[in-house]
Amino acid sequence: VHDVQCSALGAVRSLCRRRANAASLVDAGGLEHMLKGMSGHHPVQQVQSEGCSALRALAAHGGFEAALADAGTVPNLLESMRNHPSSDDVQSHGCHLLSRLSESPEGASAVAQ
Repeated sequence: VHDVQCSALGAVRSLCRRRANAASLVDAGGLEHMLKGMSGHHPVQQVQSEGCSALRALAAHGGFEAALADAGTVPNLLESMRNHPSSDDVQSHGCHLLSRLSESPEGASAVAQ
């Protein structure tokens, strides 16, 4: 099951490199499914790394901060970072994502909570 989740999140990350794909993912409710998949596998570092990387790829385009905040990305991200303090990937992707979210009012509000 973990391998399937990792593969799915890796595919989402690749798709999100194009803004149109990222927008389609958000519009179709895929963000919520990503977060659900991550939260169901918090102890698995590889799932969290792939998930954080996919979220970072989505956020890189800008304009998705409100959707990310509304979906509960920040609490899920912080849980991933707490559970995997020695994972360079989880910590790096997490910090970049928090920084990116902080650039918008919606994202900054979610980060501040």
